[in-house]
Amino acid sequence: MKERDLVKVWWMDSRGATSSWSRVEDINEGVCEMVSVGYLLKEHDDHIVIAPHISTGDDQQACGVMYIPLCAIIKREALP
Repeated sequence: MKERDLVKVWWMDSRGATSSWSRVEDINEGVCEMVSVGYLLKEHDDHIVIAPHISTGDDQQACGVMYIPLCAIIKREALP
């Protein structure tokens, strides 16, 4: 099994689309800060890829894979 770094990432996310009409002056929700923990699978010029679950063995698989744009990341910390 390849060793992977475990990271904790704080990042900004948009809120979901509303399901009903709202008065514009009543809309005051903004973006929200998220925190995710996972194994760092890949790091690209514009995003990282993490997963909270990976299998052991030679044929590694991952579940819960998340792609986070670098521009959304507030802070990133390596975990022991």
